[in-house]
Amino acid sequence: MLLDSGLEPDMVVGTSMGSVIGAAVANRANLDGMIKVLNRLDVNRILKISRQSRRELEKAIGKSLVKEIGIRKRLEKESKKPPVKLARLFTFFKLMTKNSSIAELPISYAAVATDLCNGREILIREGKVYRATAASSAIPGFIPPVKLNGYQLIDGGIVDTVPVLPALKMGAGSMVAVDVSKSLEPNPNQNPLSLFYRSSEIRKNEILRLKTSIVKDELDGRLLTLNPPVNQLNWLDFNEVDKAVSIGREFARENISAIKDIFE
Repeated sequence: MLLDSGLEPDMVVGTSMGSVIGAAVANRANLDGMIKVLNRLDVNRILKISRQSRRELEKAIGKSLVKEIGIRKRLEKESKKPPVKLARLFTFFKLMTKNSSIAELPISYAAVATDLCNGREILIREGKVYRATAASSAIPGFIPPVKLNGYQLIDGGIVDTVPVLPALKMGAGSMVAVDVSKSLEPNPNQNPLSLFYRSSEIRKNEILRLKTSIVKDELDGRLLTLNPPVNQLNWLDFNEVDKAVSIGREFARENISAIKDIFE
């Protein structure tokens, strides 16, 4: 939709699945062709995401993602070969990114990941794109950490769900950010687990609000945050490509004037 309107970014910074989509944009990939390929693939099957594993993961997330499964390490022997799921992820992302290097991309690109050892935000700006995207989207406790540049990297969404500050540091002068986190339900469930999870979401939202406010001030208001209505989508439904694309296109169409205003 944006390309059809004559808008192409000079820079793309993504976190988690946003790093994957961002890499495709930065590589000027045929997005319609990529959507067709993804529709033919059973991504959940490729990554071995069964219904049972989804339920277990969602249950663990409800108990606090980082505390329960993000920091705890399994006692297993080191192997030169990456674990099966990581090998599958590498192969999948290699195909999607044509095994490109970040330096080769026609549009400046960076992926955000989290260092498992010290909890720091790591901005990946060099090396193979598939390793950067895998590191940025490695779901803790489900997909093994990616070893890169001396770090053990996991999903960037843990420290930065919408990476506006890294984009500012890279020199962005005007910015459109996409926030796909679910909005808070107006009538919260009162059971203890739901309340704990909701408090975690409130904290994340407040941190994001502060970061966004800082960047907006630095850019004299030239920051637009888009919040597409994705509440009905489960973040592990990798096979719901058409539904996600339809929502995104329609939302971009509705906001195209505001998007153009930011860059004018």
